[in-house]
Amino acid sequence: MQNMENDENQSRTSKDRMEEWRQNLADQFGKNLLYWRKTKRGLTAQKLSDLTEHIGPHISRGTIAKIEGNHRGGKIEVSELITLARALDVPPAILLFPRYPSGLVSLFPDEMLGSFTCPAFFAAEWFAGRSTLPLVPVDEGDAVVMKQGTDQWERMVKLVDEREALAAETYELLDGPLAEVIEAGLEHVPREARLRAERFLNEKKQHRDRIEELNTRIEALGGFIGDEGGDDATA
Repeated sequence: MQNMENDENQSRTSKDRMEEWRQNLADQFGKNLLYWRKTKRGLTAQKLSDLTEHIGPHISRGTIAKIEGNHRGGKIEVSELITLARALDVPPAILLFPRYPSGLVSLFPDEMLGSFTCPAFFAAEWFAGRSTLPLVPVDEGDAVVMKQGTDQWERMVKLVDEREALAAETYELLDGPLAEVIEAGLEHVPREARLRAERFLNEKKQHRDRIEELNTRIEALGGFIGDEGGDDATA
């Protein structure tokens, strides 16, 4: 009987802790929204509401007031977070994790599942896939244990960064001297210009081959490579 009461008390404590964390997360989002709206952008709630009407789901002045005052039971709508972030011209993660970059935030509610306090900079980096959590819960059948988080996403982001940089360089080649020479025709340009164009073409091919290699590695890590997002640069 005593054990049952202890289990119930522990369960209530855990639920209370979860609810407190959820409320704190919504509260810091609301306060950060207020800070960026009023202090940094000098907007009234009505003006911000008007801006959202041109972006995505219209967010009323009353809803903005409820978010800022955390009067919605700890609820955070992703669509609202994205819309408000665009209206304020600030990354969504900056609204979610206050006092960027050095302010401390609590990422998770339960110490048994790896709760820890960290700077807002790290939280935002993790949110964007640029940092790896030190510990994550892993189900090993009879128990959940904490293990080192995978750097899968961090590696993927680095590959994507390199891919986009190469794509940008390729576009610069096509917009620069190479484009002029191609337009004139290689046989109609001086030898020096033709050799320079041939070097540009070779560099473009190297970029294309490297981008294809990066695409393969990104897909192996779980990423999606479609027809858009830099593939035109490999054509």
